[in-house]
Amino acid sequence: MRNDRWIYNKYSTDSSVVKEIAQITNLSEVTVAVALNRGITTANALTSFISKSTKDLHSPFLMRNMDIAVESIRKAVDLNKKITVYGDYDVDGITSAAILVKYLRLLGTEADYYIPDRMDEGYGLNSHALEIIKANGSDMVITVDTGITAYDEVAFAKEIGLDIIVTDHHQCKDNIPDCIVINPCCPKCDYPFKCLAGVGVVFKLITAMENGDHLKVLDMFGDIIAIGTVADVVSLTDENRIIVDFGLNKLKNSPNMGLSMLIGVAGLDSKPLTVFGIGYGIAPRINAAGRIGDTAKAVDLLLSNSISECMGIAEYLDEENKCRQETESKILSDVLKIIKSNNNYEDKKVIVISGCGWHHGVIGIVASKISDRYTKPCILISCENGIGKGSGRSVKGFNLFEALKSCSDLFEKFGGHELAAGLTISQQNIEKAEQLLNEFALENMPPECNIPCINIDFELSPDNLTAETAENLSLLEPFGTDNRQPCFSICGATILNKRLMGNSKHTRFSMSKNGVIFDVIAFNDNDLFYSLIEDDVVDIAGILSINEWRNTKRVQIILKSLKLGTFPAPISLVPTRDDLVAIYLYIKMNCTNLVLHENTSVLARKITYSTKRVFDIEKLFNCLEIFAELKLMTFAQNIDEVDIYLLRTDGSKVNLESSKKLEALRNSELEKNG
Repeated sequence: MRNDRWIYNKYSTDSSVVKEIAQITNLSEVTVAVALNRGITTANALTSFISKSTKDLHSPFLMRNMDIAVESIRKAVDLNKKITVYGDYDVDGITSAAILVKYLRLLGTEADYYIPDRMDEGYGLNSHALEIIKANGSDMVITVDTGITAYDEVAFAKEIGLDIIVTDHHQCKDNIPDCIVINPCCPKCDYPFKCLAGVGVVFKLITAMENGDHLKVLDMFGDIIAIGTVADVVSLTDENRIIVDFGLNKLKNSPNMGLSMLIGVAGLDSKPLTVFGIGYGIAPRINAAGRIGDTAKAVDLLLSNSISECMGIAEYLDEENKCRQETESKILSDVLKIIKSNNNYEDKKVIVISGCGWHHGVIGIVASKISDRYTKPCILISCENGIGKGSGRSVKGFNLFEALKSCSDLFEKFGGHELAAGLTISQQNIEKAEQLLNEFALENMPPECNIPCINIDFELSPDNLTAETAENLSLLEPFGTDNRQPCFSICGATILNKRLMGNSKHTRFSMSKNGVIFDVIAFNDNDLFYSLIEDDVVDIAGILSINEWRNTKRVQIILKSLKLGTFPAPISLVPTRDDLVAIYLYIKMNCTNLVLHENTSVLARKITYSTKRVFDIEKLFNCLEIFAELKLMTFAQNIDEVDIYLLRTDGSKVNLESSKKLEALRNSELEKNG
C-alpha cells in the first residue's frame, strides 16, 4: 500500500466562487476549481491562461542590457566578425546554442559553437576553451545557459581580445561578470518573469534582434525552444506556458530535419506530442550526447539539413541513451548499497555520497532518483585524481543553491538554482562539506520537506468521471512545474476485478462507487495486484486520463496513491466454534496440493468477505495456532506472508473444544472483561 500524506487544496466544486466563474467562462466546475487551486482567481485571468496567446509575452527590451546586447551583436554582424556561441552540455544549453547559431547564420555572419566536454572541462566557461575560440578566428563569444559566475574567465576573454556577452538564467551571486549580461535573475533586472530557461533567454535575445517580433521567432524555432524549456524543468507558467504550448503544436510537424528524425527514432511520431513525451522521449536522447557521448552531435542534429546525417545522428543518440540507462542503473545500485549499509544516512538531512569511477554525466539523474526515494536533497560526487565533480537535486522547500553558497569556500566551483546544482570540490573537503550542508539544513529545512506527500485538488464525484471532464481539464495544459497535472481523490471505491497487463508490470482495476464503474491503472506496480482483492474498499488518488481504443474514448484514472479503507475490527479476538469451522473450510477449499500461500492481510480480508465473519490478522493467527495444536494444519510466517499446510484430510472429527490455546484465549478475555 502507499502511505503518502494527502494534502488537499483549498477549492473544490462545492465553492460558490467556483460556480460563479464556471458560469461566466462556460467551463466545467472541475476545471475552474483546479485553476483556482493554481492561483488563477478571476474569470479574466482564467480566460487569459487558457488562451495562451503570444500577445501576452513580455517585451524583450524589459530585460536589463538587452538594447546594448542587440547593438553589440548587430555591429559584429555588420563588420563580418566571427561569433562563437558558448553553450552547456545539457538539453537547455544544446538547444540554446543551436537556435542562436542558426539565427546568426541566417543573418549572414560566420557563426560557430563551442560546448565544453563534461568529463575533461566540466561545467561553464574555461580559459583554455576561450584560447581555442580565439585561435580559430572568433571575435565575439556569446554564452548561453552559462557564464553568470564566470568572473575570471570573462576577464580573461577580454584580455585576449574577445568581446563577450553572457546570457544565462541561473541565480546570481553577489557580483556579476564585467561584461554585457542578460539574465532576468540579476538583482538590477526588472524583467517581470524570472523563470525563463536558458533557451528562453536566447529566445528573448533573438526576438529583440527581430525588433520584438515574438511570433516570427517562434515560427522559426518554437519547437526547439519548447524542448529546452521542458527539459530544464522550469516553471510552466506565464511566458514558459505560452512558449511550450506553441512549440508542442509546432513539433507535430517539425520543420527541423533533425528533430523530425529523433521523434521517429523515439517512437513518438504516431502519438500526440506532450510535455511527458519531451521529458521522457526526446530530451533524454539529446541529453545522452552530453552525458555519455559527443555533445557536438546533438547540436549538429538541430543544425543539419541532410537527411542521411540527421538519421545517423538520431540513431547514434538513441544508442547513447541506452548506454546511459545501463550506466545509470549501475550507479544507482552502487549508491543504494552504500545507503543501506550505513544507518547514519537515516539521520542525515542531506545525503552526500562520493564514489570513484561514476560517470559525471549520469550522477545528476541518479541523485534525482535518490532524492525522490528518500525525500531528501542528494548530492553525488564522482572522484578522480583527488578532485570530485558533483551533481545535486533538492526537494521542494529547500534551496540547494543557498545551501552550497553557505559553505562556498569549500568548492572550487559551483552553480545552479533552488532544486538542482553542480559543483567541483577537492576530495579532502567532501566530508566537511557534508557536515556543513547538514548543519545548514538543520536550521533552514522545514520539517515537511522530508515527508512524502501528494497534493490533491479535491475529492471528485463519480458523476464527473467522464471523457468530457478530462477533455475540459486539458485546456489547462501544458502541465509541469507550478502548473502540476490535476490530481483527484475518490474515497470509498470498491474493487470489482483486477488484472495484470504489460508483461505483468502494471495492474488494472475496475472499480465502482455510487453505481458508477470506472477503470484505474497502476503503472509499474504489480504488487497491488497481489495485495488487493475484489470487494476491497479503497481510497485512491490519481490523474484523469482518456484511454482511446478503436475510436472509443473511455476515462481512466492513473493511480498515484492508494489507501485501504478502514477495515472493521472483530468484536472479539477469541474465535467461536462457528468461526473455526468457517475458516477451516475456507482454507481447505483454497489449498493447492494441501498448501495455501498468501499475504496475511489479504488472507484475513478474503476470509472475512467469503465467510461473512470479521477476521483481522491477530484473530486469523489465533485460529491457525489452534489448528496447529490440534494437528489439523501447520503454518510458517515470513514477514507479511504465510504458508499453511493441511495435515488431516481423512474426514475424521476433531474436538475443537479440546484446544488449550482456545481455553487460554477465553480465560484471558474473561479476566479482561472482569
